[in-house]
Amino acid sequence: MRLPWEKHLEGWLAAGLLDPDTAARIRAFEAHRPEIARLRWPVLLALCLGGILLGAGVLLFVTAHWENISPFWRMALIALMLTALHAGGLLSVSRLPAMATTLHTLGTIALGGGIALAGQVFHIQEHWPNAILLWALGAWAGIWLLGDWPQISLAALLTPAWLVSEWGEQQQWASGALISGFLLLLSLAYLSAWEAGTARVWRKALTVLGAVALLPCGLLVSLARPAGRVDPPATFLFLLLPVGLAWVLRKRASWPVAVWALWVLAYVLLAAGKNELPLYAWCAVGAIGLVGWGLQEGRPERVNLGVAGFAVTVLFFYFSRVMTAMDRSLSLILLGVLFLAGGWQLERLRRRLLLGLRGASS
Repeated sequence: MRLPWEKHLEGWLAAGLLDPDTAARIRAFEAHRPEIARLRWPVLLALCLGGILLGAGVLLFVTAHWENISPFWRMALIALMLTALHAGGLLSVSRLPAMATTLHTLGTIALGGGIALAGQVFHIQEHWPNAILLWALGAWAGIWLLGDWPQISLAALLTPAWLVSEWGEQQQWASGALISGFLLLLSLAYLSAWEAGTARVWRKALTVLGAVALLPCGLLVSLARPAGRVDPPATFLFLLLPVGLAWVLRKRASWPVAVWALWVLAYVLLAAGKNELPLYAWCAVGAIGLVGWGLQEGRPERVNLGVAGFAVTVLFFYFSRVMTAMDRSLSLILLGVLFLAGGWQLERLRRRLLLGLRGASS
């Protein structure tokens, strides 16, 4: 079976970065390396499950005995838990780096619970965005000290969570369309993090986060409607934050995210009206644009997400505009035809687009 490093080795040979003799020595070295030194998927699965089970066990233990513990020992337990997780990560970093990454990740996750429990112990005045901010700062400290991709992923989740919660508290959640549009634009910025020719794991992690969050955030945008009056300068600043992040990640190649910001702003303005037909058309334009973006940069996940987004848009339009205007039996028959024929055609189109991507990259 072809190993992942062989693909990079062939690319370096083709680019002239290595001579054939050096490549042969690298292959000989890798061939004689002990197999036990390479982590396989059972080990990674065991580490993931072990980390989840350890965190769940600690949580259940603390929950079961919380009422019987004094405030002093509650804080001592929180500090001991965080210290033990990070100390275990430091002790295992030389022997098993994946174990160290798992323990440090659990430590950062446990920090959020520790902040909440500390607030409960000392009866701190409730402003829950501040707790999320402290948690996000802990993740950023993990990036500074460790640089691991799980710390970057946690910071990428917690920082926008704090921004959204703080914005919602200040605006009294006046515009759900604006908040969901910010999350959609941020997921597109994460989706653009992948850069051809780089093997940095944190870029892959951000791309996966963006791909997972894109469709749910798109559904939030479609369901949310503006309510109340918001500050226009703050609105533009709020939507420009993901554009700035995309610029940091991709520099000049980030211009599609700026176009998506205009798309989101136009959707928020359209959502203020009473006619829903332009919204469905605009969502279909966005899905087609996502497919075009994937073709332009050779990213199959964007093509798949664009096709899925177009299918969801058609289904929403059918259920809200077509199905209610005809007999129930006839609407179900047409829905079945739509699923069979439309799904088949979309799948054929998706496969042709992906084959074209593979042909262009080969």
